[in-house]
Amino acid sequence: MVATHKPAWATVTGPLTQTERDTIEALAEKDYRCYRIAATLKRKPSCIYYHMLVRGMIEPKLVRNFTVYTRKGKEVRSFSPEEDARLEAERAKGRTFHEMAKVWRDWFGHPRCSGTLRMRCIALAAKAE
Repeated sequence: MVATHKPAWATVTGPLTQTERDTIEALAEKDYRCYRIAATLKRKPSCIYYHMLVRGMIEPKLVRNFTVYTRKGKEVRSFSPEEDARLEAERAKGRTFHEMAKVWRDWFGHPRCSGTLRMRCIALAAKAE
């Protein structure tokens, strides 16, 4: 028999309601961390973290040291300063993340998905402020 136990904080799924968004903002002003807010709302911490990051309630952890390593048999690369500069330049030109993801391998020799590019752009913008 397979256990189907869900963690207590992961019982609610789907988009955040306006009430949940307001609660997140109120608790963030009281310096609650993502995990504590997630436990309160019975949401995953990653959901809360993403909402807070996109709304500018928290500072992203911006890694500047370039590393390459293997995870689960796949090569993982952090963003290099050249990639960051290209990403910001292309966004300034008005290119979408999807368009950049299609040609990223041609530019740098390895793929990036549009979601990764979007999150990196958010992190760079928050760091610049």
